Amino acid sequence: MSLTSASEYKTYAGISGSTYDSRLATLVSAAEAFVARYCGRTFESATYTHTFDGSGNDTLQLRAWPVTSITSVTEIYSDGTTEAMDSDTYRLDSASGVLSRVFTGKGRWLGVPSSDFGRWSASDYQRFGPGYVFPQGYQNIRVVYVGGYATIPDDLKLLVWRIVDVWFAAAGQDHAMQSESIGSYSYTKGSEPWPPDIQIMLDGWKVGVA
Repeated sequence: MSLTSASEYKTYAGISGSTYDSRLATLVSAAEAFVARYCGRTFESATYTHTFDGSGNDTLQLRAWPVTSITSVTEIYSDGTTEAMDSDTYRLDSASGVLSRVFTGKGRWLGVPSSDFGRWSASDYQRFGPGYVFPQGYQNIRVVYVGGYATIPDDLKLLVWRIVDVWFAAAGQDHAMQSESIGSYSYTKGSEPWPPDIQIMLDGWKVGVA
């Protein structure tokens, strides 16, 4: 499923006829890819298997949200073996796609012997548990989950359409030219790549924003 279509864009832009259909289809596809890459997320509802770098922190930002369900969270060790995390050791904020480890009595700390407070023996150092963070590592956390929008929000479609507006209008322009003067007429391009409304919408959909 895509975010929108050339047909929907034509309705929005008031374009009739098929003269620009091929160009618009290309621009819509490119705008969708740009939005996903800029925002660092995937929008369409599907079952995803994503692998992340563990940061040693207790939270992990998934790439497709809102999240409908978590199938599994697995730690991948350096020797290639894996271990599934117990479902009661993590919690999900479905709206933001933030997955959090929670303390279940298996934290990475030592139990202090009540009979000898403050002194440690070799046996005490063996009391480490799995911890309640996502262990630091490269591509060592794999999450299988259902995420994304079953129905694409209208304001997300509008963002794609506005980008297509800009690209469609710029077709055939010399993008290296920054200014032009013809008689009393002069024109200078602004320093910003987008109109302000596009940048505001892009920033509103990027990673870290629910």
